Amino acid sequence: MARTRDLVLELIFAYLRENERRGFTYAGLRRYYYRGVKQGRFERAEWHTIERVIRRLSEEGLLKRVWYGRNKVVFVPTEHFWREFGLTPDGWVVANGVSQY
Repeated sequence: MARTRDLVLELIFAYLRENERRGFTYAGLRRYYYRGVKQGRFERAEWHTIERVIRRLSEEGLLKRVWYGRNKVVFVPTEHFWREFGLTPDGWVVANGVSQY
């Protein structure tokens, strides 16, 4: 599970960096992940396992769930998430010009 956790952390970080976002949805991350698997950028894992890791990261306080409507949730990285990469959220946002979810 530790390997999958590392994979998911790297996946989320890469998605936010490349798409210049502050958060992600399951649907957006899933499309990005499968495209990356086809390109050989990410190791293959079951999507259900990735979803479980995302929920666990949320429980651990690395991700915050922000609800939009009844069925849409956006996961937003917290300060603890950025510390995993030796960054601060403000430094990330300013350096990358990120202004949207």
